Amino acid sequence: MKIILYLLLLSSLLWAQKSVKLQLSWKHQFQFAGYYVAKEKGFYKEAGIDLDIMEYSGDINPYDSIQQGRTDFAVGRSSLLMKVAQGERLVALGAIFQYSPMMLLVTKTEQIKNLADLKKRKIMITYDAESSADILAMIFSQGLNRKDVTIQKHSFKLQDLVEGTTDAMASYISNEPLRLKDQGINYRIFHPKDYGFEFYNDILFGSENFVTNHPKLTKAFYEASIRGWKYAFEHIEETALLIHEKYNSQKRSIKALINEGKVLKPLAYYNGEEKLGHLDKKQLEKIVDTYKVMGLITKTPDLERFIFEGNHPKVINLHLTKQEIIYLSFAMVIFVIVLFVTLLFFSIRRRWLITKDSLLHIIKEQTEKLHTQNRMILTQSRLAAIGEMLSNIAHQWRQPLTSITATTATVRLPLQLGKPVSNDFLEAKLKSIETNCLYLSETISDFTNYFRSEDHEIEPFDVQDAVKQVEDLTREMCQFNEISLVTQLQSTILTNNKKLLVQAFINLVNNAKDAFEDHQVDPHQRFLFITMERSDNDVTIIFKDSAGGIDDSILISVFEPYSTTKHASQGTGLGLYMSYEIVTKQFLGSIRVDNLSYKYEGKPLRGAAFIITLPL
Repeated sequence: MKIILYLLLLSSLLWAQKSVKLQLSWKHQFQFAGYYVAKEKGFYKEAGIDLDIMEYSGDINPYDSIQQGRTDFAVGRSSLLMKVAQGERLVALGAIFQYSPMMLLVTKTEQIKNLADLKKRKIMITYDAESSADILAMIFSQGLNRKDVTIQKHSFKLQDLVEGTTDAMASYISNEPLRLKDQGINYRIFHPKDYGFEFYNDILFGSENFVTNHPKLTKAFYEASIRGWKYAFEHIEETALLIHEKYNSQKRSIKALINEGKVLKPLAYYNGEEKLGHLDKKQLEKIVDTYKVMGLITKTPDLERFIFEGNHPKVINLHLTKQEIIYLSFAMVIFVIVLFVTLLFFSIRRRWLITKDSLLHIIKEQTEKLHTQNRMILTQSRLAAIGEMLSNIAHQWRQPLTSITATTATVRLPLQLGKPVSNDFLEAKLKSIETNCLYLSETISDFTNYFRSEDHEIEPFDVQDAVKQVEDLTREMCQFNEISLVTQLQSTILTNNKKLLVQAFINLVNNAKDAFEDHQVDPHQRFLFITMERSDNDVTIIFKDSAGGIDDSILISVFEPYSTTKHASQGTGLGLYMSYEIVTKQFLGSIRVDNLSYKYEGKPLRGAAFIITLPL
C-alpha cells in the first residue's frame, strides 16, 4: 500500500512540472550559459518548469519557431523590433546582453587603424540587413557609404580574414578574437557601442498570446533564467566545465569556454550596473531610430507592449512607523536633557573656580581658536572631497556625451545615404542634443557652487530637492560601489543655505560608502535608506545604512574633529564633524547616530542610522 502511495505522489509531482521549450539562436556555447545552469542547478524545476533547450539548426530560426508554435520561448536580436513594427505581437522578457557581442574584426592593424581606412576595402558581413544594421550604421557614421566599400557574403571562415580574402569581418567578440589570439595573430576590433550604437542582443522573447495566457509561467521562467545567468557569471569556471561535459556540440575546450565567459560578462551589465536582462525604453527608441534612417522600418513599434511587465524590478520604499518615530524622539529628548544638565553642572563648577575677568579672557581665546580651527577644517574637508567630486563629474558626463555622439550619428546617417530628412526629425534630434548640453552645463554650475566657500545665500528651498540633488551627485559613486539607494521623501520648505545642507548630506553618503568597503559587505546586502518625516514644528531626515554599524567604543565621539569611523588609512576624520557643524550651527538643528538591527525584503540587516532634525 505504501509503495502505491509513493508512486501516486511521484506521478503527481511529475505531472505538476510544466513542459517548456526554448529555441537558441546558435549552437551550444557559453553564449547561452544561464539557461544551462538554471536547468542543471534545478532553478527551473523549483519554478515548476521542465525545460527542453533546442539547439539552433539551419532549417528554422528563433522567430519562426515562435510563430509556428514549435517552442514557447526563443533567443533573438534587436531586429525583433522590425517584426513588431510590421504588426507582429511579440513580447521581450529581457536582454541578456546590454551591448551586442557583434563587432568588426581586422588583422591588418598597421593599415587599418580606424574605420575611415576601410575605404575601397572588402568587408565580409551577412547580407541580412536586420542582423548587420549596427555594423553598417557604425561604418557609415564615419563618413563612408555603400559605394566606398565592397560588401562580401559572409563565409563564417576565420581563415578568409587571416589569408586576406577579406579585409574586415563581422564577428562575435567572444569567439574569433580569442581564436586569433591563440594563433598569435594581431587584430583590431571596431565595436558599435564605442560609436554610440548600443544594440541589445540575445533577447529572450515569446509570443504575446503565450505570455498573456501563461503570465505566472512566463514570470517564473524569466526569473529562473536570470538566476541562472547570475550564477553563471559568478562561477565562470564551473559553468564552462558544465558546458564542456553536457552541451559541447562544437567540441570547444574548457579554456575557450572560460575565455568566452570572461569576455561576455561585461556585455551583460550596463555600465557595470547589476541589471541582468534589463530593457530600457529609451534605448529601444534609439535602436528604432537607427533602423528608420537606414530605411529598414517606417512605422514606430509599440514599445510599451513589447517590453515584458516583469522586466523592471520594483523598488520598495522603507519608512519608519509613528511608534518608532515617537520612541526615537523620546530618546533624543532624554539625551538632550542629560547633556544639558551635565554641561550646566560643569559650567557652574568652573565659574566658582575662576574669576570673572579670567573667564572672559578664556572665552575670548577659545572663541578665536574655534573660529580658526573651523576655517582650517572647512578648507581641509573641501580639499579632501575634490578628488571624489571630480570623479563624479566624469561619471555624470559620460552618459550625456555618449547620447550626443549617438544622436549626431543618427542625423549624419540619412544625409550620407542620400535620404530625405524631415524638419520634425531634425528638431527632435537637436532638442535631444540641447537637453544633454544643458545637463552638462548645470553639472558644472552645481559643482562650481559647491566649492565656493564664500557662498552663503539664504533663500527658501525644498529639503526634498536637496536630497534629490545629493542622489544626482552621488549616483555614479553608489552604482560603482553597488549600493542600492532607497528613498522615502516629502516636500518640506526651509529658508536657509541649501548648498551647505547638500554638503552635510553628501558627507553622510560618503561615510556610508566607506563603511561598506571597510567592512567588506556583500554587494547584495548594500543598502542606504534616506527617509523624511515632517511634524508641525520640524522635519526629520534619517540616513540608515546596512554596513554593520559603528563600534560602540567610538559611537559617542564620531562627531568630534579628526575622529573617524574608517580604517586608519582612510578619511580625514572631518566629514561627520562638518555635517554636525552645519546642522547644529547653520540650521540650529540636531544630529545623532544609533546602531539599528532591522529587516528589508526579508533580509536581516544592521547598520548606523544618522538622525537629523531641523526646525521649521
